[in-house]
Amino acid sequence: MAEPFRETGFFIPADLPQAHLEGALEVATAALRALGVRAGDCHTEIKFTPSGPQVIEVNGRLGGGIPEMLFHASGVSLLRLSMRVALG
Repeated sequence: MAEPFRETGFFIPADLPQAHLEGALEVATAALRALGVRAGDCHTEIKFTPSGPQVIEVNGRLGGGIPEMLFHASGVSLLRLSMRVALG
């Protein structure tokens, strides 16, 4: 970990142990619910700390080059999915 919440990089797909993945999804979901997000794209950053995962950033957007990286890693187009959600 880099103090105090400095980014050290990321990988797509994330290679996290199941417990870490579940913890990250739990705090991200709680943050989005607290903000009233019901649909759409959110760039949510989570830092793993000694006391557990902590949300450090939530933005209502697709973050940086993540859509392109995810597409190359998985073939999933976040832009296409986002448009489908927006169109119902």
